[in-house]
Amino acid sequence: MNELIPDKYNGNIYVEGNWDWSYSLCSPMEHYPDTLWIEGKNPGYIRYSPEIKAVGMVRISAYIIGFSDKQDKCVEYEIHHNSEIEKVYVDATKYGRNQSDWFVLGTFCFNGDVNSEFVQLNRVNFDGITRASTLRFEIINSKLENEVWQFIYIGPDRNNMAPIGLKKLDSFKDLDDCRYRTDIEQLALLNIINKNSDCFEPDVLVDECEFVNWLKNCQPIIHVTVSDELLTMKKAICILYSALMASGKNLEWLGETKTLTPRQLLEKADIIPKNLDKDDVFLSKADAAYFIKRYYHIVIATGVSNNRWKLQFSDDFSGEKLNKKIWECQNDAPAHILSSRWETNVKVEDGKMFLLTKKEKLPNCPNLDWTTASVSVRPDVFSQRYGYWEASIKINAAKGLNNAFWMALPGGNFEIDVVEAHYENEVNTNLHLIDKDADLRTQYTEKYKSDFVLSDDFHVYALEWNKDELIYYFDSVEISRKKNIGAHLPVYPIFSTAVLNWAGKIGDEADGKSMEVEWVRVYSEKSDGKSKQQ
Repeated sequence: MNELIPDKYNGNIYVEGNWDWSYSLCSPMEHYPDTLWIEGKNPGYIRYSPEIKAVGMVRISAYIIGFSDKQDKCVEYEIHHNSEIEKVYVDATKYGRNQSDWFVLGTFCFNGDVNSEFVQLNRVNFDGITRASTLRFEIINSKLENEVWQFIYIGPDRNNMAPIGLKKLDSFKDLDDCRYRTDIEQLALLNIINKNSDCFEPDVLVDECEFVNWLKNCQPIIHVTVSDELLTMKKAICILYSALMASGKNLEWLGETKTLTPRQLLEKADIIPKNLDKDDVFLSKADAAYFIKRYYHIVIATGVSNNRWKLQFSDDFSGEKLNKKIWECQNDAPAHILSSRWETNVKVEDGKMFLLTKKEKLPNCPNLDWTTASVSVRPDVFSQRYGYWEASIKINAAKGLNNAFWMALPGGNFEIDVVEAHYENEVNTNLHLIDKDADLRTQYTEKYKSDFVLSDDFHVYALEWNKDELIYYFDSVEISRKKNIGAHLPVYPIFSTAVLNWAGKIGDEADGKSMEVEWVRVYSEKSDGKSKQQ
């Protein structure tokens, strides 16, 4: 297979000293060819911080830039890991022009401390030129030593910006007892609600103009007449219905709606709860914010327009149990993870599917301490190549647990992860290519850091997949774009959880917690429609 070409570098890089950019000697990265060099009596170092939260063994390789002369005879790589420091030296004179290659620095135990685990390239020999390129970190499966969970690449990039990381939500001082606190704070972070003071005044009645202004921050075009009068439930329904009709979004997942009143339609879409107060009741700011947040999640955060897409498959888990005519559950202990998966860990209630994690030893899996779950659509019911795939998910953010929405074929040559979620605000988007004849597994992975604590609420994870590209979305915002190399067969949706070292050191806090799925939908382009559904 070809060398891995990631969409972007992950982690951070810090530079100290009088380094300069090289315009002719390139790294192995297609999109990030930049390398650095320094010469003379100038000291300096480059620190590569991969921000690895996984616990276990990590293989580290450095890309050594080859050149004809003045190469550094003693490049020092200082590996900080698991409260230890080890040094590895590389003789770059062995790499001539056009002989750049990877050098394995070694395999090291990491403990998941992102602040103290890094690699530092030090200039210790002042007779030649020290060159710096990309480092590769391979997180190794603690159960299968030859399998790599993830490749992380870090290198110099003159256009690079460090990841923003987790932002503190804009908060108000008067929301401690408000049941819609999370909704209000998220709207403030999204700049849908303007934070002009430290107090939100959740119990104060809201007027029509303020409600519409909030809604216009989500969706600018709304055709409705408003006044400065206080907002009633009846008027809120009118405004939300007008916005929904003007949104241009595909609403096929709602089913038949021609006979529904605006209120019934909004209830069916779950934008407003059923059996609310009478139409003439005035709404507080907190109630109005909750409706705006529901509209944002149900309509804005989904990325499908009615003009382009046709619904092919959906499930909103509205029954009292999992529909076995559509879904099948895994019941075994996969060899590559640290938990077994069972149907008993899956339940459906309150319009959601729960994948439960339990700390328990089972008689048929005495070497495993945890049970998790995996469910997939039966391929004879639905499978599709390409299209728009999306699901509303609240992740289980316990350390050591992987939450996944993905698709693949048993024995197939590719796997697409719409999302693999870890920790409180990190997700990965992946394309795995599998060459069984060569025993190779190539991964095109990109990490995304959200501004939200992902276990606090549901978010929409989506993929637009065509013959040329895979475009990944978080709440309708693009977070990754990859070339489609080898993913061209019909597949079906899969949801799963797994205990593994890649996701950190698992603790008792994972016991009894669930990954929750609110709904899943798959669309095809109206000009395509190559799907199979019964």
